[in-house]
Amino acid sequence: MKHLCLILSALFLLNACEQTVDTPDWPVYNETLVIAAFLRIEQDSLFTHVRVNRTLPLNVPFDQTRAMVNDAELWMDNGGDRFAVPRDESYYPYDFDFNYGTVTPRSTNEDFTLTVRQGDKTAYATIQTSEAATRFTSVDIRPTPGEYDAYTVRYTIPAPGLDAYTECVVEYYEDGMGYWYEMQRFTLPHLANRPDGLLAGDFMIWVFGRQGQQTRVRYTLTVRNKAYEDYVNSRWNVNTGDSPFDPPQKNPPFNVTGDGIGFFWYERTGAPVEIEY
Repeated sequence: MKHLCLILSALFLLNACEQTVDTPDWPVYNETLVIAAFLRIEQDSLFTHVRVNRTLPLNVPFDQTRAMVNDAELWMDNGGDRFAVPRDESYYPYDFDFNYGTVTPRSTNEDFTLTVRQGDKTAYATIQTSEAATRFTSVDIRPTPGEYDAYTVRYTIPAPGLDAYTECVVEYYEDGMGYWYEMQRFTLPHLANRPDGLLAGDFMIWVFGRQGQQTRVRYTLTVRNKAYEDYVNSRWNVNTGDSPFDPPQKNPPFNVTGDGIGFFWYERTGAPVEIEY
């Protein structure tokens, strides 16, 4: 009987403490387009890839199939030219894939505006590029005094002050195999506003067993959005220990506006420069 009284007392106490939990006060849901777009400019060709999602209400479980937007209308304006970016039927519905894409010729204009329209929602983004950033003004290669099979490469490139990273890939041609072999790649300093408008420097390469032989070497410059590099580094650089949202200066602001959020980035590759030594 004593144990029964204790149990009943505990139940009465728990019942007195019971509270009704209200439904969370979720913010008003306003569907927004989510854009991840990438433009690769390779000499006379444009490679356009776009992923279009939509935001979902916070009070429902996330569903990737509901988030995907596969019925949008997309187009790119490049100067006076406009071309459609159609649905890419070959995509896989994962976060890192694109569901729209096309390859088209490019004009000489350096302004690109992407527009995404779905229902009554329209999102757009504009970027500017510069062909000058992917050209060498001068480049040469010569034996390094006192070093066997070592060569010094001296280069000069325009420095237009773009908010971008410039990477150089160095390759030499293997005569016996008949293909280009990558020797080295490095990032050029991002120096803007130089008095002469040029960026100059040098680096050393080693081509063992090739001293005194006729050899072909080529250099290719690639320019990428600085915002894109910061985005990648903040998420994949395991050495810093940073989370995707910290520090805030590594999180580039969205450049998609209108009824959308997201990013529109570019990568531009210049024509290879080939020399013999």
